[in-house]
Amino acid sequence: MKINLKRAAQVIVLSAVLTGAVRVAFATDELPEALPLVNAGFENNLTGWAILPAFKGQIEVADDSVHSGSKALKIDATKKLNSPFVVQSISGLIGGAVYQFSAWAKVAPGSPAVTAAIKMEAYSAAGSTGELYGTKKLDADGTWTKITLQQRVSGDTGRASLLLRVFGNGAVIFDDATFEEVGHAPDLTIIDPSKITAAPDASFKSTFTLLLRQPWNKVELPKMTATLSSLDEIDNSPELQNIPAVVARGDKENQLKATITIPKLKAGSYGIQFQTQGDEPLQTVYPAYVFTTTAGRKPKALTQNGTLLWNGKPFFPIGMYHPAGEESYKLLAENGFNAIQGNAVLDLDKFKTSLDLAQKYGLAVDVPLYNGMKVKDNLVNSLEKVKRFANHPAILDWKIFDEPHIHPDGGVAVDIPSAYRALKAADPNHPFELTLNSAATQQFWGNFCDIVQPDVYPLPRFPITQVSDMAKGAKDLMQPWQNLSIVLQSGWMADLSNQPSVAQARSMVYLALINGAKGIWWYSMRDPGWDLTKTPLWPHMKEINAEVKVLSAPLMLGENVPIKISNSNVQASARKYQGKLYIMVTNPTDGKSDATITVPGFNFPGLSKMDDSAKLPDVILLQLGALESKTLIFDLP
Repeated sequence: MKINLKRAAQVIVLSAVLTGAVRVAFATDELPEALPLVNAGFENNLTGWAILPAFKGQIEVADDSVHSGSKALKIDATKKLNSPFVVQSISGLIGGAVYQFSAWAKVAPGSPAVTAAIKMEAYSAAGSTGELYGTKKLDADGTWTKITLQQRVSGDTGRASLLLRVFGNGAVIFDDATFEEVGHAPDLTIIDPSKITAAPDASFKSTFTLLLRQPWNKVELPKMTATLSSLDEIDNSPELQNIPAVVARGDKENQLKATITIPKLKAGSYGIQFQTQGDEPLQTVYPAYVFTTTAGRKPKALTQNGTLLWNGKPFFPIGMYHPAGEESYKLLAENGFNAIQGNAVLDLDKFKTSLDLAQKYGLAVDVPLYNGMKVKDNLVNSLEKVKRFANHPAILDWKIFDEPHIHPDGGVAVDIPSAYRALKAADPNHPFELTLNSAATQQFWGNFCDIVQPDVYPLPRFPITQVSDMAKGAKDLMQPWQNLSIVLQSGWMADLSNQPSVAQARSMVYLALINGAKGIWWYSMRDPGWDLTKTPLWPHMKEINAEVKVLSAPLMLGENVPIKISNSNVQASARKYQGKLYIMVTNPTDGKSDATITVPGFNFPGLSKMDDSAKLPDVILLQLGALESKTLIFDLP
């Protein structure tokens, strides 16, 4: 019998979320008391809750309207459409358990109807393991409403961030937040690896760390077997029962290690479950996933060094997310953009119209295939798009999904490897793209895309060097032929709290280019309450784009030249192209930085000064202001 592990897991997690019950062997165990949130009722003002500087003046604790006690939290977005929030982090979560986050909310007196939201972001030591929003449109009558969400966290989750937030123009009062475990973790949970890539037709060994809800106190280790089943609708491999496992104790008393030999697999997607043998067997409820890779997957429209080809010519995308119709296309083309993220429409006639419009303005199209955040459900439509329009001159690439994460119940991300294999078979010419927002996921998802596109939005909370960190991390894990394109923030909040200054924007561009990017994208042009063209950054984007265009040919076609930098705060790289040496340099800090750049083997006779940079035979002395970026260009003998 073939088991649909993915569907079974979804049914179980839905039951857990709706009823608070999960199928476990230790059913008589009582669930713990609510996890202690600090200052859950705001009686001690904002103790335990953090706010961003951008939300100063919008968040306060007041005593004029409460659900219980004497105080409550008021978040006011009446004048600023910037989705303000407070956040509290909580640790000690149990991997595989179901948690419930709740809060009472009402519209503040005098405010129009507005949407209140709560959010839970789950994290492991390596990064995000999932996030879930619960939202409620509150009436203006000021009635208290309880907002609740539940989420089963992955096996490696250890902490969560809990947010209270307002979406739209209005003010909301929050009170009496709670956070509690409402469903036990399964008796046996796979922590790591939760997802594996495998070459087709190759056997290999893998060791899994398993979390026991109760420690294994017996001297003798359990006998354990694994079951491997196909997740694809077409059963391309028989179900393999009773793969014997070699069991050892784990690093903690409630962990075991199980090593199995995974047999040769045909191309496809698979799930692995574990179970113990004996009178009281334990078994996993949620599988680990095995996805086979694709051989010879470099598309024709990528060179061996990761340069994109558009209509047969080297192409460096300078792109924009969320344009809106012909007026936007025309404006982007006039301001130095050459690419757009297209429309995620299912209607093929409307899709063709959008491609024709982009072609009219000379814009290459990054085509999203995940209408409604779906992959498998869209696959027939996606394949038809590829079949009909792969030769349309506006097509640059196909984008499979945005920010994929595999959750305990699988989710849409499980569909991506199968879709990648099917789509590549339909179009071996154009590359396929994934947008990734977590460094921890880059190594895995790099196996199922041709363009790795990190989106990096550090402002206002983090230093802009997050851009270079993500770029370097991705580049270290990619194949030489894969393209690295970076999505940078041009902003999307009406109060401009997350829009970079011109100097920050240029430095982020340089951080991406210096560390291997061969494509720059911006998020975003138009969103609800947002129009980039009416912001301070827009008048400077044409100049920034022109600078990127000058550098694009050396970056795509030039030769890398090793250099040495004396100051770790300064980042730089050099390219040799058509008799010139291009040295890109940026100081991403808020203070001045002096540095020397050594170019071994190069001499610059007769050149004494360029801009404010004095040069010696093979050393360049730099004095850089805060957030200063520049390119030095030398004629070579």
